[in-house]
Amino acid sequence: MHTIWSRANAIFAFTLTAMSAVTFAVFLSTIYSNRIAPVTISAANPRVRVMPDYISESGKISEAKFVDPQTLTFMMNSNSQSFSPWFRLLYEQGWIEKWWKNLDNLTKFSNPSKITKLNE
Repeated sequence: MHTIWSRANAIFAFTLTAMSAVTFAVFLSTIYSNRIAPVTISAANPRVRVMPDYISESGKISEAKFVDPQTLTFMMNSNSQSFSPWFRLLYEQGWIEKWWKNLDNLTKFSNPSKITKLNE
């Protein structure tokens, strides 16, 4: 008739079938639920801990100086000065001028949800 092995096999097969049915039911119950939680990360007192000295790194920056907007415009128009491609692109797109005119309120230019494509 039925040996203990065939009965154990039947019980094991039934258990696997029941577990797979329960797993599939749980999957169906959670597949359409929206489980996104909003997260806000903020800092009460943000500080710059490490400010690397890019001027001292060889090959990065040959010279750095503080200039006013008129001097910067003159320097950008004369090809005697070399600027990094990113800085030149930001200047040509008008970002440097916008930021310079609004140094007291730069937060209005901050929009983490917007992706700005440059060089179009």
